[in-house]
Amino acid sequence: MVFQRERLGKLLSKVGSGVTPKGGSDSYVSEGVPLIRSQNVLWGKLSTEGIAFIDAQQHAKMSGSFVLPNDVLLNITGASIGRACVVPSCLGEANVNQHVCILRVGDKLDSEYLSNFLISQQGQREIALFQAGGNREGLNYEQVRSFEIPLPPLAEQRKIAEILRTWDEAIETAEAELTAKQDLLKRAVAKYFEKSYRDAASGKAGKLKTLDAVCTRKGEYGAAVSACPYNPEWPRYIRITDITETGILKKERAVSISPESAEGYNLKMGDLLFARTGEPGRCLIFNEEYPAAFAGYLIRFKARPEVILPEYVYFYTLSSVYDKWVGDVSQKGAQANINAKVYGSLQLPVTDLNSQEAAVRVFKALQESVLLAEQGAELLRTQKRGLMQKLLTGEVRVAA
Repeated sequence: MVFQRERLGKLLSKVGSGVTPKGGSDSYVSEGVPLIRSQNVLWGKLSTEGIAFIDAQQHAKMSGSFVLPNDVLLNITGASIGRACVVPSCLGEANVNQHVCILRVGDKLDSEYLSNFLISQQGQREIALFQAGGNREGLNYEQVRSFEIPLPPLAEQRKIAEILRTWDEAIETAEAELTAKQDLLKRAVAKYFEKSYRDAASGKAGKLKTLDAVCTRKGEYGAAVSACPYNPEWPRYIRITDITETGILKKERAVSISPESAEGYNLKMGDLLFARTGEPGRCLIFNEEYPAAFAGYLIRFKARPEVILPEYVYFYTLSSVYDKWVGDVSQKGAQANINAKVYGSLQLPVTDLNSQEAAVRVFKALQESVLLAEQGAELLRTQKRGLMQKLLTGEVRVAA
C-alpha cells in the first residue's frame, strides 16, 4: 500500500527563518542564547560544535525566529541545502539565522518522521526539483510548503521514527568507534614522527633529507584533459577530489580517460601523488592493480627503494610535523598552492629501512582498523537508507 501524499504546508503551523544579527559575527558573544546556523544542522542531527551565541536583547529582537523543542530545522541556502534535524528538548531557548528554516508541525505530523522524510531519497528529490539547472540560490517558504510528503497515520509515523532512531543510535555508536580509531592512528603517527624529526635534527638518530633526495619526480604535473564516465577498460583518471583528507582513494564518482590521453601519466604501484592546489598537502599512495593516470594539479614522486619506503612517506604526510610544514609553505594568495619545487624541499626524518618497515607495519594495522570501522559505519548508513525508502513509501508497514 502506497501512502497518500499531502502538501507539507497543510501540516505545519509555522514556516519561517531568522536573520543575521546586526553587525554579523561582531555581534556574537561568548555566552548567551544559541544562534543556530546552517553548519549546525547536519543530516538528522543538531551539532552544537562551533555554535554562535547572541545576547538576550538581540534574541528578543528576533522573536519571529525563536526555536522550540521538536521544531524541524531545514537548511535552505548554500552547499548544505537539504540537511535537516529535530531540535532536541535539552537545547533550551535558541534562535536561527536566515539560512535555516523552522518547520513547526501541526497535530497530524510527527517531527522525527518529517526530519527523516526530508533527508531521505524522496525528500531530497523534492528539494532537487527546485535546484535544477545549477540554481543554488536557495529554497523559499512557498517551495518548502509545496513539498509532498507521504502521510501514514500519526501513530505509524511515530513507530517509523522509533525504528529509524534505533538505527541512528547504532550509527552514532559506530561513528564514535571510528573517531576513536582515527584519533589513535593520528596520535601514533604524530608521536612517532615528532620524535623522529627531533632525533634526526639533533643528529641522535637518522637524518633529515629532502623529498627530492629520497624520491624522483616522474612527469611532475598530471594530464590536463577532459574525463568521461568510468570505463573499466580505460585508465581511471585520479583527481584531487578523489583523495580524502587522510589520503584514501575514494571509490565513488570515478571517471576515466582514454589510453591515448593517459600516455606519460600512467601510475604504478607505490607512486606518490601530492595535491598542488585545491587541497595543497593532500597525499595519496597509489596501491591499486587497475590502470590509472593522474590529473593536472597533482604532482607525482617515486620513492627511491634503496633509501625510503613509499608508505613511510605517505604516513609522514598524516603527521602533525607535515601539517605544520604545509601551513608554513602554502602560498596565501587567492588559492593556496604548493609547487613541485617546494614539495621537493620537504624535509623528512629518514631512518634505516628496517626501522621504517617496523613503523609502517604498526601504522598499516591501525589504518586497516580505521578502514574497517568506516566500512561498518557506512554499511549501517546504507541499510538505514534502504529501510527508510521502504518505510516512507508504505512498501513495509509497521504496527503502531
